[in-house]
Amino acid sequence: MAADALSSSDLDAVAAVHAADATVADTHVRVAVQSLGGEAVACLERPLESCVLDLKGAIQCHSTARVAPVLQHLMHGEVVLKDKQTLKELGFVGTVTVTLIVKNLDVDDYIDRLLNQNGSIERADVEDMKILCAKAEEAFLREKPLLELQPPLVVAGSIHGCADQLHHIFRSSGGLEASQYLFLGNYVSRGKRPTETFVLLLLCKLKYPSSMHLLRGRQECQQVQRIDGFFEGCKRRLDVRTWKSFCQVWNSMPYAAVIQSRILCLPSGLSPELSTLDQLRELKRPAVVPDEGLVCDLLWSDFDLSIEGWRDFTDAGIGHTFGPDVLEAFLGQNSLDALICSQRQVKAVFSASNARLWSVFSASNYCGEYENQGAVLLVDEALDISAKMHDLPW
Repeated sequence: MAADALSSSDLDAVAAVHAADATVADTHVRVAVQSLGGEAVACLERPLESCVLDLKGAIQCHSTARVAPVLQHLMHGEVVLKDKQTLKELGFVGTVTVTLIVKNLDVDDYIDRLLNQNGSIERADVEDMKILCAKAEEAFLREKPLLELQPPLVVAGSIHGCADQLHHIFRSSGGLEASQYLFLGNYVSRGKRPTETFVLLLLCKLKYPSSMHLLRGRQECQQVQRIDGFFEGCKRRLDVRTWKSFCQVWNSMPYAAVIQSRILCLPSGLSPELSTLDQLRELKRPAVVPDEGLVCDLLWSDFDLSIEGWRDFTDAGIGHTFGPDVLEAFLGQNSLDALICSQRQVKAVFSASNARLWSVFSASNYCGEYENQGAVLLVDEALDISAKMHDLPW
């Protein structure tokens, strides 16, 4: 026998490798993904029984582009690949090259349509809304859960789907380009145009990422909007998948902001579980809002000037109520001057504890039943806080 001859066991091993390769070739396909310009994006081995949507998910995970599936447009030659098609149905064998085209959104056109033309979002906009949500989700997750901001700022409270009042806030505060904004949540529900309100804010976030800041409020919660009507509105005017996309955006939004390390801004209030700002910096996203705990309290807790310490539950039956002593202890422990929030009281501005707490409500004539004014807070370079009122129809 020659020195380099293979033994029977070696031959068996080689045969096994060839058999495995043949099995893989029968059940898998190698997909080479390239950009429209021909640059390599990824090379993936995928089961023939997997669908195009699965391929898009793999591209997001394994490419440097990290493009969300909803933003991907895949083509094989001149054929557009549909999400539900399997690679086997497409006739893919061996190695196949597909072209990745990243879908885009005309943000400027939508802002002009909603803000200047007072337009609406309709079923024809469904695909664009999914693209908007994917881009907004990415933008929010690039930020910290506690935003660290510098003045001056326009701070707005609950807007509750009042698109016309949102337009007024922008126009009366110097416009989109001239001012920096912080919204404390509660963008949807109850108002006549909740979809247009929230969509415009997301568009502004994409257009002006460093000057448009949006926190998650208690209304930006799947459980709440199943009851309060936003789900039904989405299902009727758009579709359920778009509703799910909005929910994913909510789950990705930051929870709090601090202005020049001196003024803390929260959607609603403090929590007995919150001792330091570092806890806010460490909050995980994306996440649903739990029924209790720190995140739940940030979105639901209320201040009550007449109590001491903590009281379980607010009038809404969720979160906690805290008194002036709790507020003073927390601000002192964290070297803060004030807390700004947007509590459930239908009152334009509420200031307490020697201006250590400010609550702002931005929707005037709430639900057409209250004769309240709306307001925004102005925080200047010296960290002085003042209120600017408005009285507009619901």
